[in-house]
Amino acid sequence: MQTTLVPSVSPRRKWFGILLFLSVAIIGLFWAKWQPYFHKVFTAAEKHSIGKSILTGSSSTSLHLHGMRL
Repeated sequence: MQTTLVPSVSPRRKWFGILLFLSVAIIGLFWAKWQPYFHKVFTAAEKHSIGKSILTGSSSTSLHLHGMRL
């Protein structure tokens, strides 16, 4: 039976790999999830609205249901 030795990874290289993975994950999440909506934060803070509703088509924050205002 022949045994092969698995080369060990130095702790410094292991931490570098972990930090590289976390950096890529954080940058990827920012780019894909948060960056497209980043400008809306300032719009919402200034105007208290982020634009037209995708459900009603109006910019009103209230909901109208069968003539009743909720």
